[in-house]
Amino acid sequence: EKFLLSAQNVDIYKEDGLDPFARTGAVSAEQLHRAGAVGVVLGHSEVGDTPGILRKKLFSIVEQSTGKEGFLNNITLLVGETWEEFDKHSPEEVAHSVTGHLLSITDGLPQIFVEKLVVGYEPKWGSRGSGRDDMPPPAPELISVVAAKMKEVLSQKVGDRGSRVPI
Repeated sequence: EKFLLSAQNVDIYKEDGLDPFARTGAVSAEQLHRAGAVGVVLGHSEVGDTPGILRKKLFSIVEQSTGKEGFLNNITLLVGETWEEFDKHSPEEVAHSVTGHLLSITDGLPQIFVEKLVVGYEPKWGSRGSGRDDMPPPAPELISVVAAKMKEVLSQKVGDRGSRVPI
């Protein structure tokens, strides 16, 4: 049997002047690569990363992967909306917010990386640690509308191959 090692998150601390390997609980993309990891999941709602932070993490991985075979080339990107973007909004309005985040995170990302992404819908208001533990999961209609809109914008971004990005 073959197992692939992936991580739940990656930390970025480029150019802060601190030791890149002495980080308790914060693992860099390089550390994951050296440990044999081939993938990472970014954007867990309970971590609280903004689209800007997710973009930095994603581009940090892309930058570090140059010339390195198998460097975290299995990336799952979780994207969702805040409570304010969800509350009292239609599924179409929520989908517009989520795809706006997706586009801002991936803007300028080389097409080959976009094509290899797995994109997940994870509202930032709907999990432990988000401050909204009282909320039920998103309705199936909302999930369907958001997933369809993500497929649409990825297709517009990278052509037909964008429609094959798993959501």
